[in-house]
Amino acid sequence: MWSDNETTVDYLNFGVVADACTKLLQQAKGMPISIGVSGGWGAGKTSLVKMIEGRLKQSAVPGQNSYVLVTFNPWLYQDFEGARSALLQLVGDEVLRLAASDETLLKKAKRLLKRINFLRIAQLGGEVAATLYTGIPIGPFGKAILGPVSNFVFRAYHAPKESVCLANRKPSP
Repeated sequence: MWSDNETTVDYLNFGVVADACTKLLQQAKGMPISIGVSGGWGAGKTSLVKMIEGRLKQSAVPGQNSYVLVTFNPWLYQDFEGARSALLQLVGDEVLRLAASDETLLKKAKRLLKRINFLRIAQLGGEVAATLYTGIPIGPFGKAILGPVSNFVFRAYHAPKESVCLANRKPSP
């Protein structure tokens, strides 16, 4: 089996890509931005992300802007719903940690975390309720039916109410 160890050393000549991504994040100036990194196993995705993180840390000006990188491994979760809930929880926890010194931001972060926890409870409760109602344990077939319903509830509950940007965080005045 091949070793799959990420690195910050540019063995794959990704420096140009890392520089371009870093520049995009810096030019966003607090506006939401998403950068997708895709590739096969061992193609260097994690190494590229680590190079971008290193460049952002090097370019950060103390007291002005700071960047937050939330690392998430979706392979640790069995299905899309579990991975999505875990990602939301991870982002919520990080927002809460960063907001601890800002009272207004802390209140918003706590509201965000409550909404994430509600989603997890609703998912679990939906599976249990369906199992109790039908008498059939909900497995892949049940999830195929409940998936669209769960997505509808998720979208309705999480309709845009406020925007939180983690990529470029400006200090409080």
